[in-house]
Amino acid sequence: MVVSLAGSSDEGEPAATAATTEEEEEEEESMEEPLNMGPPSHDQPLLAAEAAGEDSAVRLRAHHELMVTHVPTLAVPPELELRDPAMGVWTRQTVPRGTRYGPFRGKWIPEPLDLRYAWEVRVLGSGIRGFVDASTEFGNWLKLVRSTNQSEAQNVRPLLLAGQ
Repeated sequence: MVVSLAGSSDEGEPAATAATTEEEEEEEESMEEPLNMGPPSHDQPLLAAEAAGEDSAVRLRAHHELMVTHVPTLAVPPELELRDPAMGVWTRQTVPRGTRYGPFRGKWIPEPLDLRYAWEVRVLGSGIRGFVDASTEFGNWLKLVRSTNQSEAQNVRPLLLAGQ
């Protein structure tokens, strides 16, 4: 699956609120905003090691549980960045409408294992609905794009190309 920006996204702004004319652009104040995917709505906290860009981190959690985490091996494009825990993927500069990122690696399933790492996909007019779940995938920064249930805040969308 490839992710396509639903609208142009100015530096630090979601595409959904990007100005459409030069006058509006001059009037708009630049606010930093994350990239937001559609439902389900769950914030995904990043480990500090992930936010710092380390390749992997081993963390000892409460109850002596050993947890190994990996930062995505696919490089985050230079116009985007991963921020501190729970902040997701943000723009650093203007990202034009139609820009594509991907692939989003995951497994197609009827219900996700973890909503924080799954994107719902509906094929219009077909009744086909499912989730591409990246819960068990390492190496895909796209799974860290935050989700939202507010349609006006959505500025990225999944795009299936050649069945992927």
